[in-house]
Parts: sequence; C-alpha cells; structure tokens
Amino acid sequence: MPGAGEAADGVRLGADAYAAQILESLEAEVRRALAGIEKGIDVLEVRQAELRGDPAPAPGTEPGPEDGGSRDLEEWPDASDHRGTV
Repeated sequence: MPGAGEAADGVRLGADAYAAQILESLEAEVRRALAGIEKGIDVLEVRQAELRGDPAPAPGTEPGPEDGGSRDLEEWPDASDHRGTV
C-alpha cells in the first residue's frame, strides 16, 4: 500500500501533466491567432502600398525582424519579465 508521500507525488504528476497539456493547447491557439494577425498586417501593408502606388511586395518577401518586420514567438519577451509594470 503506497504511503501518503507517494500518493501526493502521483497527484502532483497528474496535475503537472494536465497543466502541460493545457499550456500546449494555449500555445497552439496563440500561434494560430498570431498567424492570423500577421496575415491581416500583410493584407493592410499590400493595401497601403496599392493606395500609395507602390509596387506590391512579392509573396514571402516580408521584412524580417532586422527590417522592422514581425518576429517569431521565441523572440517576444517573456511575459514574466513585465509583471507589475502594467
């Protein structure tokens, strides 16, 4: 018969697995949202270029982070870095 410590460890493992599953699901949802946001920004940039009479950028030639363009999720600051600053 397992002791109280072993039972608590089992509960923690289950809770950790559940939390990891939820966080992975949230991450996937955020990535999908970010992709939609970036697509919307691209559409607006093309529209603005057309209104200005600029040639539309070729697909896949969006500026990168070094050019002021969008960044990968890994490049965004960690939310924990900004706690208490809002």
